[in-house]
Amino acid sequence: MVETVFVLLAVKIASATTATLLSSLIRNEAKLLTSIKNDWNFIKCELQVIQTIVKKVYQGDMVDDLAETWVNQMREIACKIEDILDEFTYVAQESKRLSLVSWHDVAGKLKNVKNEVVQSGKRGKRYDIKVTDGEFNFDNINVPGMENGEETRNLMRGYHGLSHWLKICFLYCSVFPEHHHIKKRRIVRLWIAEGFVEEKEGAVMEDTAEEYLGRLVREGMLRVMRENRCGRPKEYCMCDGARRVALILSSYQNLLTMYRTSSDASNTRRISITENNNVLQKLLSGNNTTSPLRSLRSLLVFTNYDSVFTTLETMGKSCFKFLGVLDLQGSSIESVPDAVKNLFNLRYLGLRETNVSELPKSLGKLHNLQTLDIQYTNIQKLPEGIKLPSLRHLFIIRSGGENGLYEGIEIPKKMWKKMRTPGDVLTLRGIIADDKVVRNVGNLTKLRSFAILEVRECDGQELCASIKKMSSLHHLYVQAADKGEGNLELQSVYPLPSEVSSGSEPRPPLQKLSLKGNLRTPPQWFGSLENLKELHLRSSGLKTDPLQSLQSLPNLLHLSLFKAYLGVVLHFRANRFPSLKHIRLCELSMLNQIEIEETTMPKLQKLSLVRCKNLKALPQDIGRLTTLKQLYLQEMPGVLLESIRGVDCMKISHVSVVVHAVHVDGELDLETLKE
Repeated sequence: MVETVFVLLAVKIASATTATLLSSLIRNEAKLLTSIKNDWNFIKCELQVIQTIVKKVYQGDMVDDLAETWVNQMREIACKIEDILDEFTYVAQESKRLSLVSWHDVAGKLKNVKNEVVQSGKRGKRYDIKVTDGEFNFDNINVPGMENGEETRNLMRGYHGLSHWLKICFLYCSVFPEHHHIKKRRIVRLWIAEGFVEEKEGAVMEDTAEEYLGRLVREGMLRVMRENRCGRPKEYCMCDGARRVALILSSYQNLLTMYRTSSDASNTRRISITENNNVLQKLLSGNNTTSPLRSLRSLLVFTNYDSVFTTLETMGKSCFKFLGVLDLQGSSIESVPDAVKNLFNLRYLGLRETNVSELPKSLGKLHNLQTLDIQYTNIQKLPEGIKLPSLRHLFIIRSGGENGLYEGIEIPKKMWKKMRTPGDVLTLRGIIADDKVVRNVGNLTKLRSFAILEVRECDGQELCASIKKMSSLHHLYVQAADKGEGNLELQSVYPLPSEVSSGSEPRPPLQKLSLKGNLRTPPQWFGSLENLKELHLRSSGLKTDPLQSLQSLPNLLHLSLFKAYLGVVLHFRANRFPSLKHIRLCELSMLNQIEIEETTMPKLQKLSLVRCKNLKALPQDIGRLTTLKQLYLQEMPGVLLESIRGVDCMKISHVSVVVHAVHVDGELDLETLKE
């Protein structure tokens, strides 16, 4: 189990000792450079040998006390190596500002730990391992708290069959509270920030991480709790038995501590706070050099933790020096202290759903930051001079606003020029449009999720040109100026269907599209979106039936029209919408008739009709929708409801559930008409 730590540490050494990082040493210190590089390479090789010995220790029927003591010593040495490695990275990045004394200090520590590795390695090789080679004996495993021994054995059998990367990713899932729904995108970004996802040539780490999730589900260690509208997993939960095993193993390896009371305090790399207490303040009250938090790598808060304010104020102390993940989502924090600039190793900063209203200017010094999540905060703009050269994910939507419209955040105009590799940004959600923004986002060629707000009609041509460059874009959200009511000029975002079918243009990768603004006419490129699964149109001002340009999309699963159509008839033609499962028609004020032909929408499961004031009867041929399971009505005309209770009751005899909802005193009141 502990051999996983050595594998990840060896990978981290290889990454930290790249030529680019080492080149920061001046030429006069070439001898010191060579010495440091050789020491790191030597330690890396020794760790690989030690990892093999550790693995052999755990492959037998039992582990005696002497072997256990040696393994624990190696675990402590691994922690020392990681500390020196992070300090080495810091000195390399700040070499222009720091003196050569810092380099010599790192070199001295490196020599000392190298000697420890050598001596421990020799002891491991000389050690008479009193175990037998062969298969792991799962019958001798006993995890406290597990009533079902067979369940434990099955879990451990699956665990030992995982790769080193998957093992540590599984253990990391236990940072979340019991029965907590783990959002897929969040855990993926956390794994990557922690360095737990293998970098493969030609592969995006986020895709690799999603493969990990699929494997853990198949092994029964995670279960899918919620899917998105397209049927893909959105939230997971750890199975009870798997979580108990993961907590014990991760605590044993000093990977994680779940702090509930001060008695839980121990030397750990990661802390997860699930209850209100002042344990961090107690741990910080001692000497920083002996604090259990001196080597803390991650701090995650899953409660409205009042004491987090004073905790953050201490970030300048040495015990927080190596912090890589700071996730305070949903906590009561109101400000981020300037001391955040000292967290040179920070890769993930999560402030979503907090009361933070401003970010310190020093945030721009976080050169390793990969994820900045300030969604649903009170922040109105990013500080001037911000750089964030390693950024991959930026969430800056301020709020859902009124009626589902978003509010965004202003970004400094020079921000993209200061990014080391702008093409590596995968997520940008909540940016406010202006002349430079709509032009510069075209440099984000690998962008997968893009939400841009307050788009003016004059931005259209430049924005279309930029979106065309995003060859991997899966999710696009465009909201017009004037609170989503302004004109959108988006007639040339993607190629025409004829160009795609002829092979002269590539098939757009887009899977989810939301357009909120006046389109006037349906864009012709709608028909080329063969990969599209979800479409939301709002305030589109369409006078012609939009279904005609959408009906042949082979993979469309969800369609929402919100104040999008000004006509009186919607016509669903035969053999169209082959995959559609849910259609939502909301506030189509002129609509008074829905025509349904035979064999249309053969997979439709849910039909939602919301505040369509002129639609006073169900579609005459609704019985042709043989797969329809749910009919959802909200604030629809009374005459339609009466017809459902009376003359039209037989039309929907095949529908399992019919619900009508109305707002009463600001809350939605549901009336079940049929179940």
